Amino acid sequence: TVGVRAEGVEECAVLDLAALGGTLVSAVGDVGGFVHTDLDRAEPMIDTGWSTGTSVDFAQADPDIVVGTGNVHGNERGHVGVSTDRGKTWRNAARVEGVPGDGHGGTVAVSADGSRIFWTPGDSEVTPVYSTDLGETWNPVEGLPAGAKIRSDRVKASVLYSFSGGTFYRSTDGGATFTDTGATGLPTGGVDDFRAVPGKKNHVWLAGRGDSEKDIEGGMWRSKDGGITWKRLAKFDTAESVGFGKAAKSSGYPAIYTSALIDGKAAIYRSTDGGSKWTRINDDAHQWAYSGSAITGDPLVYGRVYLTTNGRGIIYGDITS
Repeated sequence: TVGVRAEGVEECAVLDLAALGGTLVSAVGDVGGFVHTDLDRAEPMIDTGWSTGTSVDFAQADPDIVVGTGNVHGNERGHVGVSTDRGKTWRNAARVEGVPGDGHGGTVAVSADGSRIFWTPGDSEVTPVYSTDLGETWNPVEGLPAGAKIRSDRVKASVLYSFSGGTFYRSTDGGATFTDTGATGLPTGGVDDFRAVPGKKNHVWLAGRGDSEKDIEGGMWRSKDGGITWKRLAKFDTAESVGFGKAAKSSGYPAIYTSALIDGKAAIYRSTDGGSKWTRINDDAHQWAYSGSAITGDPLVYGRVYLTTNGRGIIYGDITS
């Protein structure tokens, strides 16, 4: 006979991360998610009723406000969870009409000042919605297709971004309405992640893995004008995720982290000069298989990086020299 003798062991697939500074929030497959205030110990699960956590975010100017979303079954509580005490306690936002009880969590975002939260259901024809009262009531976002992922500008609270099918959208009225920025040259598919840069108004980065069967080019793109114009960084063959952490110098650009393919080498890379030069920060013995769901630096500790894996939980690393 063959049996598994391990007890209480879960191969955690991590789907999203948010580093608040001193607190790390995760969305995790099958177990919901966690709020880590000590990286050397296990923490209780987020109590929101998610079977799988899919997305987390926090208000850049008020990190006490944290939001998350996940899959739910039947009428078990709501898809969106809200915390106003840095993840210590959570409450469930109201359900959204038209989203099935067994719906997937999708993605969630919160404006830089915490005044508005946004939710894109994961498997519904319902377009994204927003709330001005921390999830007590919801309003439909205008100008976006169903499934369009929303991210907040990390400086200006009235500015939000969205991407879907090769079209980049921006809102300047707090996310009530979005319009096409007219950007060209972005991939129509195969985009796993795009993020706005902390401390840099209008700076947005987009990571694309591409799709060879559909002849869609992958790579890394950046915009410094709120998504109107984009530059493709030629160094990248493909990129799966992008995130930011504390700058190497007090006046420098935030450190940029990515799980990507550069010159044919799939690895974890860091840039400290705004994306001109990139340094590999892992080695062949530490690849962890798929690590592309999310990556982020720590806002308080230069060089500290957190990345997701598909089965090995959260990996974090520090500079040793």
